[in-house]
Amino acid sequence: PLSAGGRAEGIIPRVAANDPTRAGEVDLRELGVTDAHARMLAKALEGNSVVTGLNLMSSSIGDAGVAALAAALKTNTRGTGLDLGDNKAITDAGGRALLDMLRANTAVRKIELYGCKGMSEAVREEVVSGGPDANKFDEAFKIATGRPHGFLLIRLGANPDLYSSFTKKSSRPDARALVVECR
Repeated sequence: PLSAGGRAEGIIPRVAANDPTRAGEVDLRELGVTDAHARMLAKALEGNSVVTGLNLMSSSIGDAGVAALAAALKTNTRGTGLDLGDNKAITDAGGRALLDMLRANTAVRKIELYGCKGMSEAVREEVVSGGPDANKFDEAFKIATGRPHGFLLIRLGANPDLYSSFTKKSSRPDARALVVECR
């Protein structure tokens, strides 16, 4: 993980430089990252091909910062994880920005939003579960089999290893859920 060593301002230029030795997760948790930092980070991500995750847990990010990051992640499909936990200023508006991003970017497999007290549980659950399209596979399976009961939905976004294993064997590389028959 790439860590700022105490200051968010020190890491953002390194993200913008797309330094391949700095690949992986950018860890800015508990560094006081604000909406202004998030906007700078979003701009830095526009041309970045090495960052695979952002840990912005326990920061001071609100809806404006989330909207900027979500806009950047619509086109940057390298990232697979985003931890925004304990950012209490994020509301349903930020959640809707993340849902919009998830419609455009199927690479993001995990979004953490625990402790985002400004966001309703319904919006948080929809984002964390993979967005509005996550259940389409389940619905199609039920329609195809005619059996709406007796199936267990496993959300792959919460388990990257399972997701990776399943999508390699699936004709749906963008699947965010797996349905298993329970007998």
